[in-house]
Amino acid sequence: MKALVLPVISHALTSYALMPLDVLRTRLIVQPAVITPTRLPTGVLPLKALQQTAIDSGGFYVMYSSPHLAYPALLDGIVRPLLSLSGPLIINHMLGLHPPAHSLLRGLAEFGHSTTSLLFTLPIETMKRRLHLQRSSSDFEGGSLATCVTIRPTPYRGCTDCLWKIVTEEGSPSKASPSLDDAQETQRDAKLTVTRRVLNGMGGIGQMYRGFGMSVSASLIVLVLGIITGDRMDREVGWAEL
Repeated sequence: MKALVLPVISHALTSYALMPLDVLRTRLIVQPAVITPTRLPTGVLPLKALQQTAIDSGGFYVMYSSPHLAYPALLDGIVRPLLSLSGPLIINHMLGLHPPAHSLLRGLAEFGHSTTSLLFTLPIETMKRRLHLQRSSSDFEGGSLATCVTIRPTPYRGCTDCLWKIVTEEGSPSKASPSLDDAQETQRDAKLTVTRRVLNGMGGIGQMYRGFGMSVSASLIVLVLGIITGDRMDREVGWAEL
């Protein structure tokens, strides 16, 4: 148990300590190439950009104490290594799949575990990146961040609110009936219950799993290459996560 708890705690603390750099990385990725007043400075060392990010967020103290940034960092730092480190324990001890006798089954088990882990890590990653793109300081007068992607004009109120808004607001819009005028359509929309709103916006769940197919394809390629090269049949190659 210690072999699992101590590394997870270490990853969580490291993720929390390096959270300002993670925020800076997200904002540098999405900032436009056009020079704007709110554009972060670029250079070999990101010291000025890190300082500007801290100012935009209200300072380092606000960044580390803000639940919008601290909670996603801790959650990602706990869930991701927990799933990654628990994989070998489940496959070796619970399933009893040891190479070279069960090399193929072990590879399939690793592929299934990595695919299942994406169901938990991708929503956390999406939520974390979304929250990175909103300022924590309410008195900042520089306006919203300049990004090359569309961001929500109204800030999210937290982790749960972010996931809820993604599901309910970013789904495929229902097609309006041509036989209804604007007044009737407005009256119909007002009668929608919360449950029906969620059902109508189930397409928003797909927004939390962008890149799922690519990640699964990468894991499948690793599985196929492992079978072709026969690495798992000769020796224990350890746990690798792509």
